[in-house]
Amino acid sequence: MTDAESLFALAFTGSDAHRVLWLPLLASLFATTRVKPWMLALAVFAIDRAWPLLAMIGAYEPGVIFSALRGGVTSLPSDIIWLALRFLAMFALVEIGWRLRLMLHGQRPVTTAASAAD
Repeated sequence: MTDAESLFALAFTGSDAHRVLWLPLLASLFATTRVKPWMLALAVFAIDRAWPLLAMIGAYEPGVIFSALRGGVTSLPSDIIWLALRFLAMFALVEIGWRLRLMLHGQRPVTTAASAAD
């Protein structure tokens, strides 16, 4: 197994913490320059939240599925805070990976002022 394959496997089969760390970084490496970091972070966040559902698809127990969706957090305010912090962490990692990929290819990130001038 190559390094890229092992990183990919770790992102999808590792623990919850591994998905938060590796999934955004892997996604940002394969994204095009037309994809903005917030779009990529939103897609990665949706995949991350859907992953427990896909793992529990054979359980057929609503309690198990909702618990997997919430990530084990039990109250609505803490759910919202937890999901917001998780999304912000993923957004930061996507932004870092996106900028690193652009720097490695010798490109500059497009700012909103530059894209408005187009």
